[in-house]
Amino acid sequence: MQEHDLRHLIEDVREGRLPRRQFICQMVSLGLTAPMAASMLMHSGLAQAQAPFTYKPTKRGGGGALKVL
Repeated sequence: MQEHDLRHLIEDVREGRLPRRQFICQMVSLGLTAPMAASMLMHSGLAQAQAPFTYKPTKRGGGGALKVL
């Protein structure tokens, strides 16, 4: 696979025409490891981790220890 083809696939992932999972499967079938393929996407700005979820209780006093009778 040429560099031009690889850049085209990454652009397809960026535009949503190719799912990230399918991109990684294609790279694994070419002999790369899955972390290496994910690293390629990360360096192109596509595979960023989501921000951590912070829980905010909806009622006053919520979010404490669960008390069971």
